[in-house]
Amino acid sequence: MHIGLLVNDLSGGGAEKALVLYASYLSADAGHEVTVYTLESGEQVYELPPNVPRKVLTSGMLNRGAARIASLPIQAAELAARFRRDDVDVGFSFLQRANAVHALSRRFGNTAKIALSEQNFAKDMYPADKLSGRVMRAIITRTYPRADRVVATSVGVKAGLEELGVPGHMIQIAHNPVQVPSKGSREPRSLGTRPPFITTVGRLIDLKDHPTLIRAFAIVRRTRPAKLQIVGAGPNEE
Repeated sequence: MHIGLLVNDLSGGGAEKALVLYASYLSADAGHEVTVYTLESGEQVYELPPNVPRKVLTSGMLNRGAARIASLPIQAAELAARFRRDDVDVGFSFLQRANAVHALSRRFGNTAKIALSEQNFAKDMYPADKLSGRVMRAIITRTYPRADRVVATSVGVKAGLEELGVPGHMIQIAHNPVQVPSKGSREPRSLGTRPPFITTVGRLIDLKDHPTLIRAFAIVRRTRPAKLQIVGAGPNEE
């Protein structure tokens, strides 16, 4: 098959990393033709397999401020035309904005199967007490049911989508892929008898809620020695 993978951009993040792993597996191991489409150009942090091309939607230049929402139908129309031109059989998108564009492309003649990957607990990602949150909730409620399948990365993510009105029968749970080291990789070091290490890896943003982790770790330290290391970068680093 020809599989089209769609995401906002490749500037970094867990969803983008998952897309790259899917691209590698589907092209190299499963033998499909794979093309990556992005809504915007942006900096490319992750390297795609050499046989997987990247195509940027020209309408991405409209993604500025409030136009990010207003331009969704325009990008959906372009995506539908691109999929028809490239003879894509199945589309698989990541992140809410790309998912909305992908689902809306059905209205503009996209005949490929449409699958959406939801990585986040939508109710937390888009709080109802903020206008931007209410807008994105409405977009998810009205666009996601247009897809053929929604892939949730956890039971909780699925439950959050169902609360926003996405039918449960069209949601399938599939955890994010991971890259398994080759047999020739170095064996992991033994931690020895030193105090237990707790490590968290992720962007340093409000959504990851590092303050709760730090407070919980403080409780652990009251009764036993332990060390916490936080790996990542982002606006909350200081």
